[in-house]
Amino acid sequence: MKKFLYLIILTNLFYSCQNLNTIKQPKIIEPSILVQDNFILNNSGIKYFLDVTKDNIKNKNSRTYLNNTNPEIYLGEYAVIPVKEIDSFSKKIPNVQSYDAFIKNDYFYFRSIYQGIYSFSFIKNNEIIKTITINNISRYKISKNNLENMISENNTIKDLENLENSVKLFRMLFPENIKNKDFSLDLLNLSLEQSDKLIFKRESNYLENNFELDTMEKIKIIGGKNTLLKEKIPFSIEYLNFQDNSKELNDFIKRIVLNKENPNTQELMFLEACYTEERTLELANKISEFYGKLNNPTKANYYKTDNSFLLPLPIDSIIVELKNLSSSKNNKINLSSESESNILYKKALNFYKNKSYAETILTLEKAKLLKDNSSEIKNADYYLGMSYYNSNNLEKAIEKLSLVTEDNENYPESLYRLGELYAKQGNKSKAIILFNKIKDLYPKTIWGRKSSIYLLKIN
Repeated sequence: MKKFLYLIILTNLFYSCQNLNTIKQPKIIEPSILVQDNFILNNSGIKYFLDVTKDNIKNKNSRTYLNNTNPEIYLGEYAVIPVKEIDSFSKKIPNVQSYDAFIKNDYFYFRSIYQGIYSFSFIKNNEIIKTITINNISRYKISKNNLENMISENNTIKDLENLENSVKLFRMLFPENIKNKDFSLDLLNLSLEQSDKLIFKRESNYLENNFELDTMEKIKIIGGKNTLLKEKIPFSIEYLNFQDNSKELNDFIKRIVLNKENPNTQELMFLEACYTEERTLELANKISEFYGKLNNPTKANYYKTDNSFLLPLPIDSIIVELKNLSSSKNNKINLSSESESNILYKKALNFYKNKSYAETILTLEKAKLLKDNSSEIKNADYYLGMSYYNSNNLEKAIEKLSLVTEDNENYPESLYRLGELYAKQGNKSKAIILFNKIKDLYPKTIWGRKSSIYLLKIN
């Protein structure tokens, strides 16, 4: 369970918070030991309990302790304890969603609506000078089993309002109980069935923030957000962790992203990850279309194709990038003193040496877009052409290799590869012209000799 600690309480419960700056100087009252009254557990009683706790919050009810290091307070009340010249405090608390704990005007304030033991140690000059343990208790005695039965009954008769109240109360009294997930799922399902957007949104957030969810639970939440809430917000990056997701979940997310008008970059990276598993013409062109809308011509051009026999190769590294994003790692390149294009160029050469041609293409296209007059980038067109050549993308290979100029050391090979490509396309006359040119200009090179052999083959 994830632990989320906010400085306001009652988020998603009473839907309001109090301005802490309005808290008045507390009256010095040393309360007696608190007692828990008997309680009639029914739906009306639960509403009354929630109202009492809400009143404690609204009225800033408090109990001030001068000497007691083990004070007790009722849910929603402030425990107020005098402290002086304190540098900081540490805490040991239950796994609860929220609580207040702060120092103001030499007093320590604590409040929470979640039952449990909260321990705080006060530190001065790196030494603990005082420790208090606060017992935050319910005003009334309520049986866990009886409350579970109330939740089950409200769920069975599909009473959404009372189910929400009984689940709230269980969460307040037993915040670390493992059944909180199941009860929240019951509430989520009923809110979805009865089209209650507010409850569905609150419970989906609660589940996402506090529990590990399986495939069907994630699909339920994603589907509800897409249909009931009709949310156009981007997917959380945790849902886009392609490698860790089940195939069923990935397929479900893929269908939703494909139906969006303008997916964001992370969602498009997810589609690219899907493409590594199943290459289709439809998916390639859809990715190309989306990247065009995001003004990313490099990837838009890479994925665009009208020939199902010449689909672009998948970019395997995209899965690693998504994994890094979901782990909140910084993926930026360290530019140091070099130009960014030079760094990208060197990165592309490593991809090329490892025969990772798709990565080579994307990295070099990005380097070329920078236009920072790097001395090394002049070879980019050659490596781009050869990457397309090795990817069997003939048109793009011809386009890039044709840009290699005579002053480039790779010019003879570029001419030879162009001749090969024209021959493969059936343009025999262009191929012969190129092979003759290489044979005449570079007779003593390997490309001159290979051209002579190729001419014998096609004549």
